[in-house]
Amino acid sequence: MMSPVMQDDSPVIGLTEQERELVRAQRVRLHGALTNGEFPSVVLRPRKDGEVDIIYASSKRVRRSRNVFDILVQAVGLTSSDASRIAYRNLRLYQRSGYCVDSWAAPCNGRAWGYNEAKPDGTGDIPGPVANPGALAGTRYRYAGLDERCWSIRPAAYLRALRKHPEAEILHKADLDQLITPSILGRGRDFARFIARNADAIREVDAGPAAVISAFLHGLTIEAAVARIRARTVMRGVPLPDGLAAEAAMLYCVRARIETWEYKRHAQHCADLGLGASAWTPSPKRFRKFAEEVEEMLAKENARKEERKMRRLSSDFKKRMAAFAALVRAPRGIRVVVPTSLEDLASEGAAMHNCIGNGIYFTKCAKGKSLIAFLREASTRDTPWCDVEFSLDNDRWTVAQCYAKYNASAPEEAMKAAHKLCAALNKAAKRKGA
Repeated sequence: MMSPVMQDDSPVIGLTEQERELVRAQRVRLHGALTNGEFPSVVLRPRKDGEVDIIYASSKRVRRSRNVFDILVQAVGLTSSDASRIAYRNLRLYQRSGYCVDSWAAPCNGRAWGYNEAKPDGTGDIPGPVANPGALAGTRYRYAGLDERCWSIRPAAYLRALRKHPEAEILHKADLDQLITPSILGRGRDFARFIARNADAIREVDAGPAAVISAFLHGLTIEAAVARIRARTVMRGVPLPDGLAAEAAMLYCVRARIETWEYKRHAQHCADLGLGASAWTPSPKRFRKFAEEVEEMLAKENARKEERKMRRLSSDFKKRMAAFAALVRAPRGIRVVVPTSLEDLASEGAAMHNCIGNGIYFTKCAKGKSLIAFLREASTRDTPWCDVEFSLDNDRWTVAQCYAKYNASAPEEAMKAAHKLCAALNKAAKRKGA
């Protein structure tokens, strides 16, 4: 007997003539519902052990025929109800037809159940109606409920789930195929019955597995569980104070008639300022005015922080540059100018048409990672000539860059002067370390 799982070098199992006629008949019956010339069908073949072989068939109209129902039927895949692998051939036929064969899509209709082997030309179980549901009568799946109406269910995945968890039948017959997942089925028949009792509510709000589980565990209605999950998803990352749940924050947004992004922005401002819990939920009628006041408070606080930071950096910058100036011994014919403020860097950057005054070098010098020197020709005194950056790397100073105006290459005399200054820095650092 042929194994229900095909190997890569094995041919696709053929359909009997009777099975071909079943597929043709199904194609004829469903012709009006089709949007293209190709159609996937599932043929079930019962085995003596109570399991089922599942054959995927493609039905396609022969274009050259005058008879609109003259159909070519071809088997394209094979698996079984007790196999974890699905082998395919000719799957390009299904890719062209527009039917999803991606097993990594959202876990619904049983597609997250079991393992689907990826193939070079497609992956996953194929959804499609069953051409011969009566074949399940003598098997363990006789109450599975598979029929021609199962347009989106993946038969192999569903039967594998049903084989291990009979309660999957309850979910399928309640038209809740999106809940046939391992996280749902592992909770027993009581949980499945709970779902069946609330099937209408689940379908109405399109509840997912997380919401249904939450409703079951916490004794909530389906609507309340969905609202809780949605609120926690929307408010994820929002620094809400103790005592204010995500659901209450969402309800406040409704009462205040504001968008969630407005509230999240306001909540972040309140957290940054360290305001009390009442600031998160002011009177709904004056939310926007209060939010503007909080934003102004935050802007002033940030300005004060930035001012304190600049004062600290300026102090550090002056100390480090003063220590550097004390080491400078200008080479003959060259004058060395050491900046003492951010304004000096900005003026030099404007004159030299480079980026030395954009603030980055100021911060690096204040933190002790770099030093800056302006080189002038002795004959021109204050005319900008070249700028040098010294960088500290592994406790050793190096010439990071030395450029003339417009970032042009520096003259040889300027490069020699820069390296002499760098040597003096390393000599001083070595004496300090000793």
